[in-house]
Amino acid sequence: MSFHNVLRTLKTVKVRTQVPFQEFCELISAIPSPSAAPKPLNPTTISLLSKLNPNSLHLILSEPTLSASKCLVFFNFLLKNQSFISFKLDLQAHLTLICRLIRARKITLAEQVFKSISVDQNSRYPFRAIASCVELCCLEPVVEAKLFNLMLKIYSDIKNFDGGLEAFDHIKSIGIRIDERTYNFFSVAMNRAGEVEKGIDFLYRLLYSGTGVSVYCLTAVVEGMCRNGEIRRSRELVQEMASRGIKPNIITFNIMVEACAKRWNFSELDLILPLMEKEGVAFDVKTYEFLIDGFTSSGKVEEAKDWLGRCMTRDGK
Repeated sequence: MSFHNVLRTLKTVKVRTQVPFQEFCELISAIPSPSAAPKPLNPTTISLLSKLNPNSLHLILSEPTLSASKCLVFFNFLLKNQSFISFKLDLQAHLTLICRLIRARKITLAEQVFKSISVDQNSRYPFRAIASCVELCCLEPVVEAKLFNLMLKIYSDIKNFDGGLEAFDHIKSIGIRIDERTYNFFSVAMNRAGEVEKGIDFLYRLLYSGTGVSVYCLTAVVEGMCRNGEIRRSRELVQEMASRGIKPNIITFNIMVEACAKRWNFSELDLILPLMEKEGVAFDVKTYEFLIDGFTSSGKVEEAKDWLGRCMTRDGK
């Protein structure tokens, strides 16, 4: 048996001797569903709750014989009856429950609990405090990795990008792998929120950390830059990433082509189209549509006709 498992076993024995464990199990089983009409607590329940302390709560929530669902029910019950216990449900209690839910693959519920300590009145917990507490509450590397990946997703949802960047640096420093889907989600959220400089910063952090940059992440950054009118800079970024082996795709190029066409920036377009050819990315229907619309709206009718002809030739019409 590993040291962590021995420690967990000793803690379980300890909680059974410190608190009336069986009585708490009976209490948890008797807690009514959230939809049931609330009833006043009886004296026996109030007396039992008065015996609870932060350490015993942590151990109860870690008890393997209690399901994650029952732990969540008990936790919500305590939140509703906070006045009957002698302490507030702290960060450790929340994270202990979150780890139980992740272990049981109840990710949506774990996300909801984590958001309760990340937003609203509980946003007082900075990332460093959360990260330090995770080390105490989570002894399983797989669960810890899932927790930190979930954390990065939640920071995306609540637009706490500074916290997300700090989380990324910490995750990499302790050797946890970040799912590609998670960092793509974070990158898209930043760029769509207008945090383009942070999006670029994150792209380079991915690059230099050895995580690897996906074309999806690159495209998200290019989209944010083009939305801000930074077409030249986006093209230079694409060139740099291509030289590093991160190949742009048709979506990446179409974003830049559309931005040029809408702004009638044909000088930049003359640099982007050859770059497409160099990278071996063929035009699709959207590419031709953007080009035709751009030249038509700018009064360059002959150029628009030329692109229309090329499109029709491509389609065999």
